Amino acid sequence: RDTIPHAGYELLLKWARAKHHGAFVYTSNVDGQFQAAGFDEARIVECHGSIHRFQCARACTPAIWAAPPSIVPARPPRCPRCGGRARPNFLLFSDPAWIVARTNSQRLRMEVWRMAPIRPVVIEIGAGIALPGVRMFAESLRLPLVRINTHDSDSSSANFLSLHGTALDVLRRIDDSLIAQVATTYVR
Repeated sequence: RDTIPHAGYELLLKWARAKHHGAFVYTSNVDGQFQAAGFDEARIVECHGSIHRFQCARACTPAIWAAPPSIVPARPPRCPRCGGRARPNFLLFSDPAWIVARTNSQRLRMEVWRMAPIRPVVIEIGAGIALPGVRMFAESLRLPLVRINTHDSDSSSANFLSLHGTALDVLRRIDDSLIAQVATTYVR
């Protein structure tokens, strides 16, 4: 929870802010790094939930609440309704008790936003094929797709560009190319 987002998040945020309709983030990470980097909470889908929200472990209520900044090990978090244990509001494997309402609200906001951009592009970073949720989501949109990964970057999509490398390295190279393209445009 205390991790600082690397400089790649800054680059993505810079690009998003330069676009008329901004950007929307779809992430399987539960760590809140996009929010910590300055992305608008209303423009993020956390498809597996968040470590920054809690829910009742028994799911006695559909309520989801903000997690405290720190947890005292001797006093595990409790549900305000039933007094039972609370748990982070994120998806565990084979987890029928995960309360998905917050994520569903985020998805709905994204679907409304998707109607605005004229030529959207998906930038998929580090999704891989072992856990295909983000990869399948990106491909299902049938939009131009830039896949950044150190491995597992193939796709059957015609509108597809694979860039091999670490997220930060590739994002920096893209940013350098964008800067060079703008400089060339102004020189003409």
